[in-house]
Amino acid sequence: MTGAGPDKRRAGAASLATGELDGAAIERLLAASERDGDLAAEIDLAERAPAAFATDRSSASTPAPRSARGARRWLAPLIAAAGLLAWLSWPRAGSADLADRGPPPYAAVALRDGGTDLAQAFAAAMEPYAAGDHAAAVEALTRFLEGHPGHAPARFYRAAAHEQLGRLEAAAEELAAVASGADGLLADHARWRLANVRLLGDEPDRARAVLREMLRRGGPFSEPAAALLRRLGEDPQATR
Repeated sequence: MTGAGPDKRRAGAASLATGELDGAAIERLLAASERDGDLAAEIDLAERAPAAFATDRSSASTPAPRSARGARRWLAPLIAAAGLLAWLSWPRAGSADLADRGPPPYAAVALRDGGTDLAQAFAAAMEPYAAGDHAAAVEALTRFLEGHPGHAPARFYRAAAHEQLGRLEAAAEELAAVASGADGLLADHARWRLANVRLLGDEPDRARAVLREMLRRGGPFSEPAAALLRRLGEDPQATR
């Protein structure tokens, strides 16, 4: 059909659009369209006509028109790009989702004979924390620490209050000080809270460093530290 006149081109294109041609004739027509730009234009025009949409082209035995074959060439990359965009925008669990967000519990102890003045003052400063008022707890513990700057439990709970208020750097600074300056369970607990604060701040590498130190030291928090390291994709056995 190379060099065919306008009427023949139009007739061929219409026959293709209405499904009147068999597979071999379609292939011949499409091959001719590759050499005849006017015929290709007629085919594209016919395919955009309403009659083209009334034709059932789902049969696998009928080759797709040239423009449809061209569409497949750009459709696959488009689908791939859309899939990549969806993957990139899909919400993922970050390191903050692994953190223990709950505040460390505090239970007021009934002091025998009223306890010492220091114990009474600390219990009073902790009342806002026990009530869940973390902003007031920071203020009360700050006043307490002005008179007793070396009181590690007060610093620990002030750090916990900062954490609950989202003041992660202030919490991390205080927890690191308690971990290095206190002994025993309080120091272990401070390291555990510090690792979780680092996770909340989306700093998984710094959290891993704290957790590795906990494993090397041992203690009651070593097993939770190992479990959290595994969730962060690290083998705790490589640290011990």
